[in-house]
Amino acid sequence: MAAVEQNIWYFAIGSMINPTSLSSRNLRPIESKPAELLDYTIGFHGPGGMAGVTENTGDFDDDG
Repeated sequence: MAAVEQNIWYFAIGSMINPTSLSSRNLRPIESKPAELLDYTIGFHGPGGMAGVTENTGDFDDDG
């Protein structure tokens, strides 16, 4: 069965922005742009500093 190519939006943080990580998952960006994920905060957790996002609980105003 032949692979079907399609374009999708992919939101990445931390190491998943790394071109090597993208390539190892067979992701080939057409273009990359900075973005802001509203109502979420990035955090780094664990011994390796793994990036993750946490939903804001209303403690912040719209300006962060």
